[in-house]
Amino acid sequence: EKEGIEKRKVQEKTRLRALSEKLAGISINISAKSGDNGKLFGSITKDDIAQAIKNESGVAIDKHDLLLEEPIKVIGAYFIDAKLKSDKFPEEVTQTVKLKIWVVEG
Repeated sequence: EKEGIEKRKVQEKTRLRALSEKLAGISINISAKSGDNGKLFGSITKDDIAQAIKNESGVAIDKHDLLLEEPIKVIGAYFIDAKLKSDKFPEEVTQTVKLKIWVVEG
């Protein structure tokens, strides 16, 4: 039984590593309206980022797993860490990935 659990943990680690490599290799684009100085009308939140990731990559990431201190308020490129978690072993099997987010005029 214990060997089976350890084997499943290894499989989950491998799956998360592959998923993180896929996400690290893409750029997520989010269009937003802005003023003359690049300042957004409103802001980009974790919800917006999670939805953009799902739309562009097909991968669903919980907004609570995105490490964003405060909403994005200016056009530009951002690197945001996301903590991917195993569905079966969420406390034990995790993988952090750095996402590239482009906030562009749109």
